[in-house]
Amino acid sequence: MKLINYIIGLLLFFLALLAGIILPELDLEFSVSGFIVHRSAITHSVLVPLIWYHLTGRGRRINRFIGMGLFLGVTTYLSFYFYPVVFEGGSPIFFPLLGSFEFLSPAISSQVATLVTLLWFLGNIFWGVEYYFKLITSGLGFQLFSYISIVLAFYGFSYFSGLSWVMPAIIFAAAVVAVKS
Repeated sequence: MKLINYIIGLLLFFLALLAGIILPELDLEFSVSGFIVHRSAITHSVLVPLIWYHLTGRGRRINRFIGMGLFLGVTTYLSFYFYPVVFEGGSPIFFPLLGSFEFLSPAISSQVATLVTLLWFLGNIFWGVEYYFKLITSGLGFQLFSYISIVLAFYGFSYFSGLSWVMPAIIFAAAVVAVKS
């Protein structure tokens, strides 16, 4: 009976991981004018995994597997798109009711939007890593699984997206070091 629970947990973890990777892209399909548009702060954050975490807590192992998958998925996505968005002139984060700081003078709105986007991505990557590790229970097997999952998530995302894994891995590793120290 315990083995079947682990198998179900692993299956739910990988489904949640995929959901976490897909979640930031939902703003392209389901935009709500002025609220959710491309690169929305709502979808490009750990908000949904945080809601899951606080509604379900750490009680049941199944909930932990799902929470870990959601946090790892969103954080992996944000790690991969951090560099191109912030340093190669991608779309800045869009905040409901604020937009992307177009209300500022044109001379500074671009710089402010880039800085806020940089801080938004870094903060959410850090927060996602922190909660990912909060969900890991003691035990060598579970901890080994969590680190192997990180490697596989990065490899899989890199392979299917065609993006390099080096910079995202450095960003993610820096967040891990910051959280674990």
